[in-house]
Amino acid sequence: MTKILFYSKVIKKLFLTKNFDYIILSLFFVIIVFSNIVWLKIDTQPPHWDAARHFWTSLHYKQIVFDGEREQSKYLLKELSKRYYYYPPFFYLTTLPIYFIAKSADAVTLSANIFYIFILIFSTYGIGKIIWNRKTGILASAFISVSPMILSFFREYQLDMPLTAMVALSFYLLLKSQQFSRLKYSILLGFSLAGGMLTKWTFPIFIIGPIIFIIGAVIIQALKQKNKIKYLLLRIGNACICFLVLSILSFPWYWYNRHQLKIDFTNNGSITVNKGAYLTHMINSHTYLALFVFITIGVIITFTLKNNFKKNTILLFSIATIFALMQKYIKNTDARYMLPWLVYGSILASFWLTNISNKLFKNFITSIFIIIMVVNFFLVSFGLNFLPQSLPIRIGQNKYTLFHQGGYTSGRPVTENWQIENILSDIAQDSKNQNIPQPIKLTSQIDDHIRFNNWGLIYYSLLHNTLGISYDDFNKIYWSDYIITRFDNADSEKKFILEKEREQKDIGFELFLVNEYPLPNQTKAQLYRINILNDRFSFVPEIDNLEKVGCNCQIIYDDSKIITGNNNDIILFGPYIPLKSGNYQLSLWAKTTKGSSIPANQDIGNIKVYNYEKNIEYGNSTIFNTNFDLEDRWTKFIVNFNITNTDRHDKLEFVLISSMPNTLKILKYEISPKE
Repeated sequence: MTKILFYSKVIKKLFLTKNFDYIILSLFFVIIVFSNIVWLKIDTQPPHWDAARHFWTSLHYKQIVFDGEREQSKYLLKELSKRYYYYPPFFYLTTLPIYFIAKSADAVTLSANIFYIFILIFSTYGIGKIIWNRKTGILASAFISVSPMILSFFREYQLDMPLTAMVALSFYLLLKSQQFSRLKYSILLGFSLAGGMLTKWTFPIFIIGPIIFIIGAVIIQALKQKNKIKYLLLRIGNACICFLVLSILSFPWYWYNRHQLKIDFTNNGSITVNKGAYLTHMINSHTYLALFVFITIGVIITFTLKNNFKKNTILLFSIATIFALMQKYIKNTDARYMLPWLVYGSILASFWLTNISNKLFKNFITSIFIIIMVVNFFLVSFGLNFLPQSLPIRIGQNKYTLFHQGGYTSGRPVTENWQIENILSDIAQDSKNQNIPQPIKLTSQIDDHIRFNNWGLIYYSLLHNTLGISYDDFNKIYWSDYIITRFDNADSEKKFILEKEREQKDIGFELFLVNEYPLPNQTKAQLYRINILNDRFSFVPEIDNLEKVGCNCQIIYDDSKIITGNNNDIILFGPYIPLKSGNYQLSLWAKTTKGSSIPANQDIGNIKVYNYEKNIEYGNSTIFNTNFDLEDRWTKFIVNFNITNTDRHDKLEFVLISSMPNTLKILKYEISPKE
């Protein structure tokens, strides 16, 4: 008993010391990082769709910064601002130094996330401490660190956890600025806001609430001051400096890419909203029910006492603003898109535990809270065999997850070989044996799988670029050297074979099976070499980077800008083509899609040769239904055009403006000099 009292006194003294909080937070940080190292060491699965895409994007920025792969710009910052890969560049740029010491996906993931894990833990602590007290900060930091989705994102190369960290940092600095009365923290807030804006364009949704709340508080306080002008001028001046820093750092990227952003935002706006999805995601994806109960209790207690409501109003207002804006602007209600609300939710889950007056009850409830967090950490990270995989509870018409052994897209580590790197190695060896020149063109025809998909193949092809393999995910078999196939069932495989047999008659190629690869999901991947029997493609000597493209009436996105238009505009290709001055002929092979019903003499399309940068049309040709072969074979269309500009970097777009979408299938095109 004497020893227990002694140790309790020691712990109490430690807690009262100035640096105790930081020791605890550092312990959180070390435990999470160490668990990530162990997890990533065991898990051998390739990254899923989005993670692979983010890895691919980071490699492109690496090429720009370190490998000197810049186009026209001599200035690095301008080049980075002009590059568009759907998301802003900040997260990818913070990853770049890691490529000096690491190359594997696991090492990059671990190293890149360490920076944001640190920000998230310490910023959340700071928020809780400012609004309530030290204990709230510590508990809130632990809560957000073991939340299922956050915890699983610690082991993935995704934007959503870094975005949450930037929201936490910005909210913390906003509070530290004391309503923009402190210049240092106002400037730091400007840098943080810029980092958030350049992490993901949804960032304003998660930070605009507290900013509006603080501005409102400043106005209310100013009305109570004797010298209102002086009170306001200080805060307005600091706020202007803050937003000036934000604008200088983030505006260039958004300005250079405003047209492409408009297109992408418009396309994303067509997704149907499930209004009930938000609450379901909050429980079943972000926290699970066992932890969400503590947030619910915190909200209820907030409305019971005046002091609680006064302190937590900014949290409630921020959460309400988030969901109101998401309801209006973010049509896709995927659970990860709303993750940063947990910055505010973690404080609501923790504050009331530190304010329970009955010491015995307080210790009991806090112990339950800590036990749930510890169990949740092990369930999501490594699993606990003595518990069921998942425990759903029905409340009304909905099922909510009490706990689950796993996070968002990952759970306990899995040791599996999905053969992607073996396939690339075989391609490199076979192409060497067959004397196929680099770059080796690779495509695929696969049934999509979380661990074996187009984005994974794209990423690994670029990662191992020394093999000279260039991957294209749009099944452009006619201009590829190899094709990878994988099917979930015999019907899909049979359909692929029949289609290729039919197309072989038109084009003249054969598929040679190089190797087969058994996969962990009891399917197999096949690698075929494509042997072209009749080379129909001719090229102009002056064309350095002519990409041959085929598509089936869909927009083909690439790294270059895309011409805007109505829904019937089908952009076929948009490479940089340095053509000398002269007369040229664009030949396009097309045919109607199977089952298309088109009236006789129907105008079904118009082909334009276009220069997007200079808004110049070089030539066009109308396609009529009567032009097509009655046997549904490939038909050649010609557009004559003239280049008068001697600029070696003319940007040409080939646009099919179809008045009857989904009726044309484009095979290939070629450009040749016209005599």
